[in-house]
Amino acid sequence: NNTASASTSSSSGGFVGVADADTQINLGYSTKATFRANADILVGGLLKGAAQSSTNVSANSEASGIGFGGDADSSADASISPALTQVEVADGAILTGKTLLLSATVPSLNVQTRGSAKGAGFVALGDDDSRVDVSANNDVLIQANAEVTGIEGVDFVPRYANVNTR
Repeated sequence: NNTASASTSSSSGGFVGVADADTQINLGYSTKATFRANADILVGGLLKGAAQSSTNVSANSEASGIGFGGDADSSADASISPALTQVEVADGAILTGKTLLLSATVPSLNVQTRGSAKGAGFVALGDDDSRVDVSANNDVLIQANAEVTGIEGVDFVPRYANVNTR
């Protein structure tokens, strides 16, 4: 599981109040399950290869500038990259089972940012920019000369679920 959380807060007052709050989270991960080159595996039931990753990220910023001239700037950014969840059958590996399941799954991807900028006074300015950027891959790879056999079936499952980005 990949988890990150960060918050910033800035406030100012006086004749000219200037507040600036910036929060930035950069997170990358790589989760891999590999059947190595030339492996020879025979299973009488379910043969399963699985890689699973979950991500929960929260970036928050709040700025408050108060005065005759009140200025507030905030920025909350969350970037998830690179992000890889992968199951691989390497070159020359032979996998045989009654059933075969290869899965690269992300059961939860929650990336949220929240920013607030409040300027108050005769001349007031509030400016907020919040951004979420996710570049993620779920891969099931079968390399050259590899063999996968499920007597009753083969399933490849690259899947995302419960995606919440805002």
